[in-house]
Amino acid sequence: MYRLIKQLNKFNGNICFAGETNYGGIVFECDRDSKTIDYDTSTKNISDICLEDGTSYLVAFSDSYIGQYSGGSLDETYVDTGINSVDKIVNDYQGNVYILSKTNNQLIKYNSSIIWTISLPDYDLRQYSQILFRESDGFIIYYNNTNIHVIRDDVSRAVILNSLSVSGNGYIKSVIGSEFIPSYTYARVRQVMGGELGQSSSSS
Repeated sequence: MYRLIKQLNKFNGNICFAGETNYGGIVFECDRDSKTIDYDTSTKNISDICLEDGTSYLVAFSDSYIGQYSGGSLDETYVDTGINSVDKIVNDYQGNVYILSKTNNQLIKYNSSIIWTISLPDYDLRQYSQILFRESDGFIIYYNNTNIHVIRDDVSRAVILNSLSVSGNGYIKSVIGSEFIPSYTYARVRQVMGGELGQSSSSS
């Protein structure tokens, strides 16, 4: 049995898939030019995957480790984050990795070492966290099915800005769909909240 977790489209046209089998996780990449498939498996469960650079991927496992997949080989112990669980990872192509831990209800910025850690609002809703995305201008948008929280990355610390409450799970899904469109959602948060997101209502 196989369950797809995530699909990524690489800039060169290759497609990478991460999923689960009866025996653990699997990552495989379809090469557009050579028409071949490279893959590797892990006994660990995979929770997320993202592009690291032009040749490799970062793989989040259900423990404290972030792995690296490149050239058909999966390194299961590429980075030890030291936290209980890694549920979502986002890379900004500047060497920074943003880690969402549902168990700890925390957002972590990592680059060779942990730069900052911030406790997220709505602890009771932590297991419903769905989306984490970093905008190019330093804003991180975080969802938990009931509220949208916009977080500003101030390089060495994070600041939680005004949050937007929404009316139920279906509302977010109907607006965003199954995939996140950052420019549309960012504009919508500005419109509904009013004013500029750079004005903070609370800080870490």
